[in-house]
Amino acid sequence: MDWYGPNDEWPEHSKQYFRDALKYAQNAGWWFRKFEGHSFGIVICDQEMPKGDRCEYLVFSTGRGSEANARTLRSRVDRCPHRKGGSPASAVAIATELLDEAELLIEAAQACMTAADKQARTDELLALAAQQTAQAEETLNSALHLDEASRHDMSRANDLAESVGYHHPADGSLAPEPLLETADDRAALAQQTLKKPGSSRSRVRVRQRAREIRARIRALRAQLG
Repeated sequence: MDWYGPNDEWPEHSKQYFRDALKYAQNAGWWFRKFEGHSFGIVICDQEMPKGDRCEYLVFSTGRGSEANARTLRSRVDRCPHRKGGSPASAVAIATELLDEAELLIEAAQACMTAADKQARTDELLALAAQQTAQAEETLNSALHLDEASRHDMSRANDLAESVGYHHPADGSLAPEPLLETADDRAALAQQTLKKPGSSRSRVRVRQRAREIRARIRALRAQLG
């Protein structure tokens, strides 16, 4: 089947939080297409709308993405401007999605930082392997293992950044500081969205989350020096 409609039985994701989010999208009238490989599939709000005009969201398979991605999918459904008979998204819903995206960008930045640390250690081990013939094989294996782990972290960083529509630099590389800058922009915009007075529990909770996210960003920037 090319596309699964709202009334079809959709393929089941291995993660419960994604199963719930996909069911939420299906109940809202969205459509689904199954992929093979590291991407599980894509959901769109309206099959008849041209690509570029419709809302869509990429869903990762096992090992890609997180519960934050599933929350973002729910928020994307809530914010869809093409909903039939739906009410406009609330300030809390808009701020929540912005904060979800900010958290994913923070994870991407952290993955970049971890990849950089592992790559630096890889380079040290490769240099050591060249100097120490007796232990060369064991050292080289350690270096290759770290190199693979570094590539995995960078791949995860790319997946997380792409899931929130982050635009890569012209050379296609990722770096922690631009990711953190974009995350901070989205968290600040979330705070601005909730600037009007209001003391509902959801507003208080989201405001607190925005402060915590910006504190995480400041701490990571301090690590970068």
